[in-house]
Amino acid sequence: MMKCKLCPIHKIAGILVIVGALNWGLVGLFQWNLVTAILGTVPTIERVVYVLVGLAAIAMLFACHCKKCGEAGGCGGNDKSCCQSGGKM
Repeated sequence: MMKCKLCPIHKIAGILVIVGALNWGLVGLFQWNLVTAILGTVPTIERVVYVLVGLAAIAMLFACHCKKCGEAGGCGGNDKSCCQSGGKM
């Protein structure tokens, strides 16, 4: 199985989305917020992190249409099978 090759922006966005999803899982299961545990209770910093995770999720929605990802051998061209298969070809 080949995996999609993403540009650096989408790699960072993917990491942020995974961290955000794990955080929500921890909040849902154990009522423990990883962001608060790491950054403390500074509301401004927490808010910035949540905004970045949200923007990362939006960026990942458009990963299949990124010209840089397509040039890197990802699914930025006409072949969208990579995106439809969850990142695996």
